[in-house]
Amino acid sequence: MDDDQPGFWRGLLARFVPEVPDFAALLERQSRHVRATVDDLVEYVESADPGLQERLRHDETEAQRLRDANMTRLNNAFSTPFDREDIYRAIEELDWIVVHVLRTANEMDLLQVPSDEFIRRICLEIQTGVVELATGFGRLGSDVDAAYRHAESARRIDRRARDLYEHALAELFRGEVVVDMLKRREIYHHLADGAKRVRKTAEVLQDLVVKNA
Repeated sequence: MDDDQPGFWRGLLARFVPEVPDFAALLERQSRHVRATVDDLVEYVESADPGLQERLRHDETEAQRLRDANMTRLNNAFSTPFDREDIYRAIEELDWIVVHVLRTANEMDLLQVPSDEFIRRICLEIQTGVVELATGFGRLGSDVDAAYRHAESARRIDRRARDLYEHALAELFRGEVVVDMLKRREIYHHLADGAKRVRKTAEVLQDLVVKNA
């Protein structure tokens, strides 16, 4: 064997220093699925189509698969192109957005809470945020300045969603408190938490950019 052959040395190097996974691409893929899940939630609250529950259950299964696959890649990675803890946080926060989206849809169905203007408007804010996140993660490996700008746009939706949440509660609890008010408050609360997770994910994306600028 000719040890001077480039292929020999590349193979030897690969045995001891495994190839680094493309975590920018993996996070982009996960963020695109979050966007698709939120799109399905928006369609659900706007149409009240019970058939969309099945699609959301599929979204949940796929979200878990992507989260677990990314965590496995991270745990097995010899090295990472970004801070390992930040990658972990990004995977977790993206998954939490899906969790709150699914809790919203599940409890609307379970508690028989119809959509209203506040639910629709908060969902649209979350949708705006995850579109920015997906675009930002898509730029992480190529244009970090653009990634940061999209993260900043995503981060801002939490304040708007929080304002809607507080306004919704003020309107909801006018007069005597009844069971329907308490049910609806739970839905508003899940959406507010989902918006907060969008902000936290955006902050992680900004950390990824700043630490690698």
